[in-house]
Amino acid sequence: MFSVKLRYLAIMNRNYLFVSIILSLYGSVLSGQEEIFQQADTGSSYSGFASVFVIPTSLSEQNAVYMGGIGSVIISDRIIVGGYGMRKTGKTYADKGALNGKMMSFGSAGLIGGYTFPITKRIKPVFQCFAGWAGLTLSSTDSKGYAITEAFNRLGVISPSVSVDFNLFWSLWLSAGFEYMFVGGVSIDGYSDSDFSKPGAYISLKLMTGDQ
Repeated sequence: MFSVKLRYLAIMNRNYLFVSIILSLYGSVLSGQEEIFQQADTGSSYSGFASVFVIPTSLSEQNAVYMGGIGSVIISDRIIVGGYGMRKTGKTYADKGALNGKMMSFGSAGLIGGYTFPITKRIKPVFQCFAGWAGLTLSSTDSKGYAITEAFNRLGVISPSVSVDFNLFWSLWLSAGFEYMFVGGVSIDGYSDSDFSKPGAYISLKLMTGDQ
């Protein structure tokens, strides 16, 4: 029982850990790159950003909100390459199948790629895509309130989005747009991939670094 609890806690926290690692390493990685690129006269421009984002969407037929973080490098002021991590916030419960009424958790982590270009100094359209792995967990609680895993799926996730970056002030940018999350591999009674593959809004606050 104790090992089951530890496994569940590890699953629930791994996406937060992934985001923390990305954001904590981002500054040192980018500063090291900046020094290298300044020494090499290649004519290319390198910058990047760290961001937090919110995706209001739905999970099965219920409203859901995903929150996460991104750390990325922008090559030649155009190509976005980095990593992300996110998870569902709040409490959601299964409403069909053999595990009806069980608490449902969902989190994802992986890579991000994209393309951006400036219309003006304050507005940039952005096309990007998350691609990674996810964990879907259904659980209950024991008499002491500890979570007990009752079902767990490893899933694949691809989530393209189209948004526009607006420069608020200094190096702080607001991004707003739309995304669609494709989820594959769901094998929990009563549910299919289509219950988790949903459109949503995409809202992000970005801290840009480098020559923007």
